[in-house]
Amino acid sequence: SSTSINWETPTILLSGPEIGGRICCYWGDYAFDKHWLAIEYLYGGSDYRCAIFSTTDFAVWNLNKDWINANGGYVSQVTLRFVENSRLMALYGSWAGSEFNYMFYNGSEWSNEFVTSGSGLESGLYKAQCEVVVNGTMYMLYSHRDYITDLRLGVYNGSWHFSDFLPDDRYWGGDSSVAFDRTTNRTYFFYIDAEANQVLAAYTTDYVSWIKDLKVDATNSEYIRRTRTSKF
Repeated sequence: SSTSINWETPTILLSGPEIGGRICCYWGDYAFDKHWLAIEYLYGGSDYRCAIFSTTDFAVWNLNKDWINANGGYVSQVTLRFVENSRLMALYGSWAGSEFNYMFYNGSEWSNEFVTSGSGLESGLYKAQCEVVVNGTMYMLYSHRDYITDLRLGVYNGSWHFSDFLPDDRYWGGDSSVAFDRTTNRTYFFYIDAEANQVLAAYTTDYVSWIKDLKVDATNSEYIRRTRTSKF
């Protein structure tokens, strides 16, 4: 509402009566001299799709990939990360599948769609929502069954590795965020304890030894479990 802000005319990236329902945007890494944006949306009232755009000047946006997940169903939390120092990974989970679907972009074309293997996940909703890339290796917290969930750690360095991050007998909020402190090489993960209505933090420098469950804030409200945390 501030009169000191002058907004440019909006650029329409997607439009039409077939687009509706849940629409979310996710900012990606700067890769191949381009800025990247992923938009997940409901097409025609039944198909969830992911439109991946790229731009060099924020004036002209190019539709780089229109991705229909092979598993179908409810798409949740797309991630676009530059991994292995050579490829842009696009990854997301869906309600219908028990693993993550992902593709790579090498600067000129997208690979075929792959799925993670060996994770032993139950079928449910998975959010590839909290990730940091260090030296080409991606460390990702992901959640199970939306708001009331437990968080797991997924690591990609050419192959996938999965492990528990939080105890299975607790209920945790499915939303989390990450910050990387380059001065100390310490990575901070922030997550929600939906049972106790607390925002917690964990940090690590080697991704093996963790300092976890540091209380950030607490509230008597029931709504913190529905809070969306944002990336730094």
